[in-house]
Amino acid sequence: MPKKRLDQRVLDEHLASTRTKAQALIMAGEIFVNGSVIDKSGHLVSDDAIIDYRSKKRRYVSRGGEKLEGALRSFDIDVQGLHCLDVGASTGGFTDCLLQRGAASVFAIDVGRGQLDHTLRNHPQVTWRESFHVKNITPETFERTFDLITVDVSFISLKNVLPYLVPCLKDNGLLLALIKPQFEASKKDIPKGVLKNESKRQSILRDLSLFVQGELKLREPRLSDAILKGPKGNQETFILAQKP
Repeated sequence: MPKKRLDQRVLDEHLASTRTKAQALIMAGEIFVNGSVIDKSGHLVSDDAIIDYRSKKRRYVSRGGEKLEGALRSFDIDVQGLHCLDVGASTGGFTDCLLQRGAASVFAIDVGRGQLDHTLRNHPQVTWRESFHVKNITPETFERTFDLITVDVSFISLKNVLPYLVPCLKDNGLLLALIKPQFEASKKDIPKGVLKNESKRQSILRDLSLFVQGELKLREPRLSDAILKGPKGNQETFILAQKP
């Protein structure tokens, strides 16, 4: 299998904008290859190696915040003053990012329990509910509709999640969901939990785009690949759509 220099792979993964910045991250010990820190820019890595950026000066409570920040920049979304719903909040990376970028409030929900970072649990602009499945959401669940709904869920297809959320959006509100291909593909296409077939990944993206526009009646969606890959190297993609 062909190999590339680590600084080039960092550029390929969009973890840095220039080779100089990539080399600085590597020298700082903030670039990991298959879970191990590598501090030499010329180190050769295979194409299937998982490259991960872990800042020593963590900006958010989880790397999800960095993913969302990348999507907000890509789509040019200003969340200043918006009331947001964060579905699949987990540790709270998305919630943290929204708050730091000026959201007026965030309602964070997750099917799990005890995951949300304590700094967010005690934040005056955060309302949270745990052990709460998205399928139990109705428009009456919340005291308001939302300007922006973010979604980061696992082990379930977005087709089984998004229909419950559209009624919670304001008119002209935005739905921003992270597509995880390993949870949209059939099991035979994801050996060891990784979807490596790019044509199948593109097919998943087209299918979900048609679903969002056709079944959910949202405006034509836009797509942007996440700046960080999933834990096993899956290329995740954000989908953005607006309620008419």
